[in-house]
Amino acid sequence: HAFRNADPAVAHAVMRRHGATLLLICPGMSESTIYASEAKKGFYMQLNRGKVPAWLAPVPLPKGSPFKLWRLVG
Repeated sequence: HAFRNADPAVAHAVMRRHGATLLLICPGMSESTIYASEAKKGFYMQLNRGKVPAWLAPVPLPKGSPFKLWRLVG
Protein backbone atom coordinates (compact mmCIF):
# COMPACT_ATOMS: atom_id res chain seq x y z
CA HIS A 1 0.00 0.00 0.00
CA ALA A 2 2.87 2.39 0.69
CA PHE A 3 4.06 2.22 -2.94
CA ARG A 4 0.60 3.09 -4.27
CA ASN A 5 0.01 6.02 -1.92
CA ALA A 6 1.17 9.39 -3.28
CA ASP A 7 2.24 10.67 0.14
CA PRO A 8 5.86 9.68 0.91
CA ALA A 9 5.11 10.16 4.61
CA VAL A 10 2.96 7.02 4.47
CA ALA A 11 5.89 4.96 3.17
CA HIS A 12 8.16 6.55 5.77
CA ALA A 13 5.79 5.56 8.57
CA VAL A 14 5.48 2.00 7.24
CA MET A 15 9.27 1.62 7.02
CA ARG A 16 9.80 2.95 10.54
CA ARG A 17 7.01 0.79 11.98
CA HIS A 18 8.61 -2.34 10.50
CA GLY A 19 12.17 -1.36 11.40
CA ALA A 20 13.26 -1.19 7.75
CA THR A 21 16.60 0.47 7.10
CA LEU A 22 16.88 -0.02 3.33
CA LEU A 23 14.53 0.42 0.38
CA LEU A 24 15.27 -1.44 -2.85
CA ILE A 25 13.28 -1.21 -6.06
CA CYS A 26 13.72 -2.80 -9.45
CA PRO A 27 12.16 -0.53 -12.08
CA GLY A 28 12.14 -3.39 -14.60
CA MET A 29 10.12 -5.83 -12.48
CA SER A 30 6.69 -6.81 -13.73
CA GLU A 31 5.01 -5.38 -10.62
CA SER A 32 6.16 -1.91 -11.66
CA THR A 33 3.68 -2.00 -14.55
CA ILE A 34 0.88 -2.33 -11.98
CA TYR A 35 2.11 0.75 -10.12
CA ALA A 36 2.47 2.62 -13.41
CA SER A 37 -1.12 1.91 -14.42
CA GLU A 38 -2.90 1.99 -11.05
CA ALA A 39 -0.89 4.60 -9.13
CA LYS A 40 0.83 6.96 -11.56
CA LYS A 41 1.45 9.47 -8.76
CA GLY A 42 2.23 6.87 -6.10
CA PHE A 43 5.42 6.68 -4.07
CA TYR A 44 6.93 3.90 -6.20
CA MET A 45 6.51 5.93 -9.39
CA GLN A 46 7.92 9.01 -7.67
CA LEU A 47 11.06 7.04 -6.76
CA ASN A 48 11.26 5.59 -10.24
CA ARG A 49 11.17 9.12 -11.70
CA GLY A 50 13.92 10.31 -9.36
CA LYS A 51 11.74 12.21 -6.88
CA VAL A 52 13.29 10.96 -3.64
CA PRO A 53 12.38 12.35 -0.20
CA ALA A 54 15.12 13.75 2.06
CA TRP A 55 14.72 10.84 4.50
CA LEU A 56 16.21 8.45 1.93
CA ALA A 57 19.90 8.52 0.98
CA PRO A 58 21.13 6.75 -2.16
CA VAL A 59 23.29 3.67 -1.72
CA PRO A 60 25.75 2.99 -4.56
CA LEU A 61 25.26 -0.20 -6.50
CA PRO A 62 27.51 -1.86 -9.08
CA LYS A 63 27.53 -0.23 -12.51
CA GLY A 64 24.77 -1.62 -14.70
CA SER A 65 22.63 -2.79 -11.78
CA PRO A 66 18.91 -2.70 -12.60
CA PHE A 67 18.13 -1.84 -8.97
CA LYS A 68 17.81 1.43 -7.06
CA LEU A 69 18.73 1.35 -3.37
CA TRP A 70 18.33 3.88 -0.56
CA ARG A 71 19.07 3.91 3.16
CA LEU A 72 16.56 5.34 5.61
CA VAL A 73 18.26 8.34 7.22
CA GLY A 74 15.41 10.08 8.95
